[in-house]
Amino acid sequence: MPTAVGPMNLPLVSVFVPTYNHAAFIRDAVMSALEQDYPKLQIVVGDDGSTDGTVEIVAELAARYPHRVTAILGDHVGLPGNCNRILDACRGDYIAFFSGDDLFLPGKIRRQVEWLEADPRRLVCGHDIDVFDSDTGRVVFRWSAYFPIPKRGSGPRHIVRSGYVFPGQSIMARASVVAGNRYDPRLELMCDWKFLIDVFATGDGYYGSIDGVLAKYRRHARSITLDDETSSGRLVEVLMTLGMIEAARPDLIGDTRRYRARVFLKLGARCLAAGDRHGSRAYLMAALRSHPLASWKTPAALALTLLPGAMPQRVLSRYVTPTRI
Repeated sequence: MPTAVGPMNLPLVSVFVPTYNHAAFIRDAVMSALEQDYPKLQIVVGDDGSTDGTVEIVAELAARYPHRVTAILGDHVGLPGNCNRILDACRGDYIAFFSGDDLFLPGKIRRQVEWLEADPRRLVCGHDIDVFDSDTGRVVFRWSAYFPIPKRGSGPRHIVRSGYVFPGQSIMARASVVAGNRYDPRLELMCDWKFLIDVFATGDGYYGSIDGVLAKYRRHARSITLDDETSSGRLVEVLMTLGMIEAARPDLIGDTRRYRARVFLKLGARCLAAGDRHGSRAYLMAALRSHPLASWKTPAALALTLLPGAMPQRVLSRYVTPTRI
């Protein structure tokens, strides 16, 4: 069992908060961190040149809580550049990753610090989250209902193969495994995935999770993670990231090929659902070439392209919908 952290030797936790045009949300996000039952926090809010009043709110919070909120208010440099500015300002022994439109729930920071402090080999800690609709407050789904949260693991293999280990809003990492890693400026939409792959590949230890829902991810019209990896804006960067990993880590090529096959399978299923059999076959064959054994759904979907009329769409909608891949 993790032991409680003593009051005299509390490690500093830096809360990493990138924000851009989050005027409607940033105050609640920062306050959810300030209200944690853990006193030794540095909340680093980096604004990427917002134009909607976010800057003024962040400056006000920094003035009201000068010993706890650090404001990084700069020009618009894009997500990677803004994230790197925030990293440069983090002074904590641990870094808790967050966003200017999400929420921490009570007890999150304290419980993660206790888990990490209990064993120096513990490098990264995650937990479950709820995804909620910003307009209604309704919980849309719980992360663990769709994506298993591992109790323990090591290295980057899982995040390369699956695209995740823990939801990003749940991650707390030792500063020692974050240090030296940067958000790649070539990747505007997928820079967080590549960055976390590098973090999980750093250090000689293991990651794990604690029980409970300890953060909430807000879904709204401008959520940058609303689309999946097959959307037109993300697909090129997903394939770029996989190529970067293969060039740097040949030991992970089997995992990158499995993930690439999953992406092509989704694209093939979407083409088939839209009636584009030619495009579907091309993507499904690419999936098989990438990793023949990645999923039984690939040959099944390929067989559907040979069925007559509207039958493929009816079968696909029941058994092989892209959302289930």
